[in-house]
Amino acid sequence: MECGVLLKDDGGDGGKHRDKVIASQLVNLKLFATIVPSQSQIEVHLQPTSSKVVFAALRLTLSCVFLRQGKATYVMLVSHMADV
Repeated sequence: MECGVLLKDDGGDGGKHRDKVIASQLVNLKLFATIVPSQSQIEVHLQPTSSKVVFAALRLTLSCVFLRQGKATYVMLVSHMADV
């Protein structure tokens, strides 16, 4: 399963125009899945899609918690995110 990370420029126009993607990268979430709850510190190097961007990176912490099949609801997911 892959997750797309997009860095957008709103143009500073107060949201009157569409946001332009200036850098992006796909992250393979399978690499961070574990049976036991865990957290992984990662740095994602984004690929510039605009000539104005020279380098872009994102440092983040991924948390992995497996939920039992059929038991996941939006409320449960928000609850798990609050605990992290």
